[in-house]
Amino acid sequence: ELNGKYFKTKLEALIAKHKIVKEVRGLGLMLGMELRYDVYGVILKAIQKGVLVIDAGRTVIRLLPPLVITKEQIDRVVAVLDEALGEEENERASNSVSN
Repeated sequence: ELNGKYFKTKLEALIAKHKIVKEVRGLGLMLGMELRYDVYGVILKAIQKGVLVIDAGRTVIRLLPPLVITKEQIDRVVAVLDEALGEEENERASNSVSN
């Protein structure tokens, strides 16, 4: 339960940092991060960086780590998602400027 709260708090910090993140929800380690856009690009970027995440519909990234996950591993996942979200935002911004 402690790791679940820790993970959710870390993910919620990304809401303030990234405008494309709409909401973080879930219970324990079963978490979802809802984005304002399709999650496909963020999922691919996370996988390329070594973090496996899946979707739960078009706009939700599903996070379902093993119960034995450590805080260091949670920090790694959050850092990778932070990078992937930032890259996605930059791509969307540059696409909207060039269009």
